[in-house]
Amino acid sequence: MHAHVIGDRAVRTALNAYEAVARPGRRSRRHTVTHLELVHPDDYGRFARAGVVASMQLQWAMPTSFTSDALRPCIGPERYARLYPAQSLARAGAWLAGGSDWPVDPLLPFTQIATAIDRSNPESRRTSCTTPPREPCGRADGPI
Repeated sequence: MHAHVIGDRAVRTALNAYEAVARPGRRSRRHTVTHLELVHPDDYGRFARAGVVASMQLQWAMPTSFTSDALRPCIGPERYARLYPAQSLARAGAWLAGGSDWPVDPLLPFTQIATAIDRSNPESRRTSCTTPPREPCGRADGPI
């Protein structure tokens, strides 16, 4: 199964569904949750325990006026600080996968990799981050 989710409640609902249909002793299925803009910290470890792949389109973590000016006031500072928690998911043992979301977004793999590593926007050279410095996947954090 492959679920598209954005918010923390949708992530939790997808994880609940995958856990509800799990059958001990049966061949592993690689269920996937994709997009994962916002995940509640209580759910980070659930990805690893349930064997669910966290598929992230980390080009969306790139600094833009939308994330800083439009999104932050709607979700508040606490949730805004947890956007695109790739590093937290990886540290909790989740399998991470990267995706472009093409054809919705341009197919620019090197831009997506750069944004995943340090949350930079190579096209604009803007240095401010949409997420805290703890969330980028550094080069040593393992596969994305």
